[in-house]
Amino acid sequence: MVAEFDVNGGKAKGAGRQLVHDHREVVDLDKGHADDHAAPAIIQDVTRDRLLLATSYHGSDLFLYEKPLGSAQPFKPLVQIAGRYTYPRFLLANGETFLLARRQSEGVLDGDLVMRSSRDGFASEQVVIPSREGHVIYASIPAIHESSMYIQYSTLSYESRRLEGWDLVEYDLDSGAIKKGVDLSGLMPRECAHNRPTGLAVDEDVITASTACFRQGFEPAKPEYRFFSRRNDIRILELPRERLGASHAQVIHDGEAIAPYYHTSVSIHPDGTWVYFDEAEIRSNREVPSACRPTSLSMYPNLTSSALYHAVPVHGFYESRNFHNELHRCTWTR
Repeated sequence: MVAEFDVNGGKAKGAGRQLVHDHREVVDLDKGHADDHAAPAIIQDVTRDRLLLATSYHGSDLFLYEKPLGSAQPFKPLVQIAGRYTYPRFLLANGETFLLARRQSEGVLDGDLVMRSSRDGFASEQVVIPSREGHVIYASIPAIHESSMYIQYSTLSYESRRLEGWDLVEYDLDSGAIKKGVDLSGLMPRECAHNRPTGLAVDEDVITASTACFRQGFEPAKPEYRFFSRRNDIRILELPRERLGASHAQVIHDGEAIAPYYHTSVSIHPDGTWVYFDEAEIRSNREVPSACRPTSLSMYPNLTSSALYHAVPVHGFYESRNFHNELHRCTWTR
């Protein structure tokens, strides 16, 4: 469901909401009516005066839609990409819109990070980070600096059922190749058994990267017991952008938090501000505006230049196929 907004004045235009895509035919009702791996991606593509929306249902075809900016016209289908796609995400760089997603092969337990571009109407696809059989790439939100895209990731092993490693790469958007890479696994928190890289930001001189890690014995007896019941370690690093190497990394924060269901998410702004939630508490290296201090369980922060967005479970419960969340926003001017 999508509401149309006037991005210049901040006032709603048009009426109501539009159902853009219905995944009913691919929903596994034996597992539930929803899946939190199936969140859509949306972006304002100012180079072509349009909104773009991408959606897939956790291993389904990838669907792209577009609508003109400032128009009452609904979203219209742009392209359908056959395959097993999950986690679509848009990024803007160098006057282009890039679409990243995880793609799994038919009949093979793998999962590559792949990318398409508005340059050719999202027609061609290239592998950014390949996986290998029995493993799946889990990448955090990338960061853009000039013509480089920085990506940190761990790899899910189907055998161990754990997220392993911590890698950071610089990917050149012009050449379509990895320029540099660094293995940060030696800098994971102590006794780390299940590691998920999270917030990442890049400015002219510094890369700020974070991860959240469960220790041994992190798995509860049943998935429904996961809700705000497990502590994970948080680590935030700084690395010089021009000298991308583990030996140059500096730990700037170590902390603990109760994970909402999956690992705790850290959001990092390019100015160096970082933030994460610990149940109904907020942790940051900056003064937090009073309006942004949570009054209930909060999770999944997203810090922008003017606001903090985060999710709040409505019924005090959350699991991957049984959830009802609200999206909250507070003003936090950078």
